[in-house]
Amino acid sequence: MCAGKPLGLPPHTTHILQPLDVSINGPLKSKFSSTATQLGHMNKHQTVNKAKFPSVLSHTIDEICSPARVREAFRKTGISPFNPDAIVKSQLTETHNISTVQTNSNLNQDHSPKQSTTLCSACGSFVGENPLVTEGLIPEHLSSIFAPVPAKPMAVRRKLVTEARVITSNDHVQKLYEKVEEEKKKKADVEKKKAEREVKKKAKEEEKARKQDAKKRKTERDIKRKTEKEEKIREQNEKRRKSQRKAEVASDEDELVLCNLCGTRDPSEGVGSDTLWVQCDTCCNWVHLHCSGIEEDKYLGDVPYSCSICMEE
Repeated sequence: MCAGKPLGLPPHTTHILQPLDVSINGPLKSKFSSTATQLGHMNKHQTVNKAKFPSVLSHTIDEICSPARVREAFRKTGISPFNPDAIVKSQLTETHNISTVQTNSNLNQDHSPKQSTTLCSACGSFVGENPLVTEGLIPEHLSSIFAPVPAKPMAVRRKLVTEARVITSNDHVQKLYEKVEEEKKKKADVEKKKAEREVKKKAKEEEKARKQDAKKRKTERDIKRKTEKEEKIREQNEKRRKSQRKAEVASDEDELVLCNLCGTRDPSEGVGSDTLWVQCDTCCNWVHLHCSGIEEDKYLGDVPYSCSICMEE
């Protein structure tokens, strides 16, 4: 506001005519940065976050934006007191004004070709000289490059009626019925295709579910088979350990070794050294040779043998 009236600035001149840009914003940024740096030196864990930013900015504005500095900013820009010579003319550039160029050309009576912004309807180029060359913005050898892009004409689509029609005539009514039937047919085709897609989608989902069920059943069978195999191996190991423990006890205390079939040590009552024994390859228990049913003259030590108890199991 200037004397109660609004003051407007020309475009692209705020860097030399805006008081805030000339004397306030720059020192304000520098002071704010130094204040934040001092806070960091005082406490290394101190940061200027969103909550502390307003208080730091208020303190900085109080130090920078003094009445004297504000008056100095208006004086530097030549606004108050009004002084057009206060600004630096080197920061301004000449503008290309079309009316000025045309006036100067008329005063100098230059018979150069007049600029034209009319485009040729056939090739889309300027009719006459390129106005960018006339204004001195580009050299003449670049006029063919900086050419306008012809706009594609908009095609107006209209429904043309080539003959007079009576909307109540039989022919027109028949055409309307045919059009309705055609629309129904198209709609039916769309619904049919949609139903086919739904059927295919459902079949695909069912096939996927079937494969998943088959895979699940196969996994369950594999787990069951593996569990049964481990259980069988565990039972065999347990049985073998029991037999080994029983054999170890029998070897430590020879008098406790009994025939696994008849339950006695030596049926010949004391003549244990001449009694022949056979060990079962399955349960590792010892039995008398005559209890095993093997004839003494046909017995060979390396013949595999399983007792009748293990054979029954």
